[in-house]
Amino acid sequence: MPLFSRKKKPSDDARKRLEYQMCLAKEAGADDTLDISRCELSEVPYGAFATCKVLQKKVLIIHTNNLTSLVPKSCNLLSLITVKVLDLHDNQLASLPADIELTALQVLNLERNLLKSLPQSIGDLAQLQVLNVKGNQLRALPGTVSGLRSLRALDVSGNELQELPRGLAHARSLQTLTLDCLCHDLPTPDICVQAQRHPAFLCKGSQDTWVCHRCFLEDSPGVGPAWE
Repeated sequence: MPLFSRKKKPSDDARKRLEYQMCLAKEAGADDTLDISRCELSEVPYGAFATCKVLQKKVLIIHTNNLTSLVPKSCNLLSLITVKVLDLHDNQLASLPADIELTALQVLNLERNLLKSLPQSIGDLAQLQVLNVKGNQLRALPGTVSGLRSLRALDVSGNELQELPRGLAHARSLQTLTLDCLCHDLPTPDICVQAQRHPAFLCKGSQDTWVCHRCFLEDSPGVGPAWE
């Protein structure tokens, strides 16, 4: 047995797909999207960062690969400064960079990775509207998530969370919250079950998951989420 394991090389089909997608993204008249999903990547190639920086791509799709790190040593996350949609679902990411300085980011999809925590800097994503961390290994959310003033949809189901930051009770932009209904101390399971008593959220359950939709009632100003 070798002392050091070697990374599995991408198949010929995966290499061809990567080459094609990179060329496609550089063509005259190409749209704002770089899609290098399903390329069996173990790391994001330098060329992808360079392409996003030079051509100011707004959508970066890297899902269904084998990524264990978002930013290779030779790259800088600031190369993605114009990216508004970052799709990283179905990878093997165990962590994110400590400083996420993607000021234009509006959609971040991290579903089905290996994340055990999120960096505090995620609260600095002032434009973020959708955050999907479903199916990871998160035990807690950083309190800074409550400061995402543009956040409209948050999916934290399929994790190991036992409570949510209390500050989310004051996240006035949040419209949809998806969570596991029986695994939380805060909000408690009965909050969702008895959601009709709490007009700030309408919760609909399907087996183990609840989707809570906030309803702002004109005649009930100041009504907060059920777990305030």
